[in-house]
Amino acid sequence: MKPNYSVILLKFQKNKLVIYTGLMLAMLSACTNSRKGNVAKECIALNDKGVSYLVNPTFGEKGTLDKAINLFKEAIECDSNYLIAYINIANAYGQKHDFPEVMKAYNFILKHSNNSPVFVVQKAILFERINQTDSAKNYYNIAMNLYSKQLLKNPNNVGVIKEVISLKAYMGGKDDAIKEIDKQIKLHPNLERELSIDYELYKYFNRYDAIHGLTTEVDMNKR
Repeated sequence: MKPNYSVILLKFQKNKLVIYTGLMLAMLSACTNSRKGNVAKECIALNDKGVSYLVNPTFGEKGTLDKAINLFKEAIECDSNYLIAYINIANAYGQKHDFPEVMKAYNFILKHSNNSPVFVVQKAILFERINQTDSAKNYYNIAMNLYSKQLLKNPNNVGVIKEVISLKAYMGGKDDAIKEIDKQIKLHPNLERELSIDYELYKYFNRYDAIHGLTTEVDMNKR
């Protein structure tokens, strides 16, 4: 199963809807596909231990993030081509606001993922976070072109369509995302059921929070 790298997670806490945006931690401990490759078990174990620090409830406490980073570094030393470990270390460095290290990781990821548009988007977001807006726009446009090429080959790929919707949200905010959902449903009425689910998700999307890796809280009593 292909992992969905760019995600928006919703969680209800009492009367609040908390929206988490950003790169999924570790692709749920690294996506099944990576385990089918030639990655040694000991390398995977190091990565997974690092993931445990990121998803642990104590995440954010002093030293926890550094422990995760050190484990991801060990996983990379164990296998210098272990892409998932690079994804995870990019996420961890992003939490520390160590953007030069995030950029290094994304450059490696892009090189070894054949410029996957998912990570082109993440690099665009990174450029926004460091206030390089022209570079961000350029990378957003590159990602859109890559997605368009994918849809030319497979117009009904709902996963790619949802990534396009997500990209529209990052580029222009929730209104652009909702307009894109409308557009895609008109183009693909057979996918209406799958696509319409995203209306509720983007209704509460906060672009600033998404770009800066923050959570968005919605008071459900004021809906």
